Order: sequence, then structure tokens, then C-alpha cells
Amino acid sequence: FLLLADGHGGALASQAARTLVLDQVIATIGDGSYEALNNAVVQAFCDVHELVIASGTTDGTTLTVVCLNATRFEINMWNVGNSLALLVDDHHQIQLGEDHSLETNRAEQ
Repeated sequence: FLLLADGHGGALASQAARTLVLDQVIATIGDGSYEALNNAVVQAFCDVHELVIASGTTDGTTLTVVCLNATRFEINMWNVGNSLALLVDDHHQIQLGEDHSLETNRAEQ
């Protein structure tokens, strides 16, 4: 797993994400299938979101999680915000995920 949490407005949200997300995903990953992994990651994102809101802070964070499953030959990526992952080889780079910035994403407006 790789995780990137880029905080803004303070460090609380990114610290919560760094501290909680991967531990929660690993604890709830189940059989390691994409469905189980997706459920675990989405729930962890939601739990961190609720924790930060309940704290009363105005801090926020982007959050990107990448899982490389060598056994299944899969790379899975999830993101919230505008921190994206790139899949890169010698000749190409492919942006993984979607930029959720209000300024650039009409669906988020």
C-alpha cells in the first residue's frame, strides 16, 4: 500500500488519515478481492471524514491510496481531492483517479 494525505488548513485531517486509513483497511480487507478492498478503503475514507468533522476543525486533506497486489497482478487506486497517482513507464504516464477540485471538476461544483 501507498498513501498520500496532503493536508490544508492545518495538520489534523492529514494526520488522522495517515494514522487510521491503512490500519483500518488492512484490518477489514477480508479475502483481498477488489470488492472487499474497495469496501474497506471507502469505509476508511468515510470514517476519517466523520472523525475530522466531529473534531470541529476546519482542517482538510486530500487522500490517495494505492494498492499493488502482486499475487493478483492488480493495481488499485482511490482518491479524494486533487492528489492523484500516475502510472509511469519509459514512454508514458497515465493519470489514475479524478481531480475533485471545485475549480476544475464540474460534477463537484
